[in-house]
Amino acid sequence: MLDRAFRQPIIGTDASLDLSTELYDSRIPPEATLSVTFSRRIPDNAGGLVVSSYVEPDHFVLSFTIRALEGHRTR
Repeated sequence: MLDRAFRQPIIGTDASLDLSTELYDSRIPPEATLSVTFSRRIPDNAGGLVVSSYVEPDHFVLSFTIRALEGHRTR
């Protein structure tokens, strides 16, 4: 078994809390594709390589809302 070598390209967007600054935007436009190259030597006795993908469609809204609420907590 290969050691756990994770590669995590992030596809999404983020902005400052006042929405004045876009921190990044790596979303894939409709009808477009994304290719990620990952080179890893597979041992000769390996039966294959397992690749998985995890999608969080509401990641931006959720993380933005949490940050906004944390900034407005009463102490």
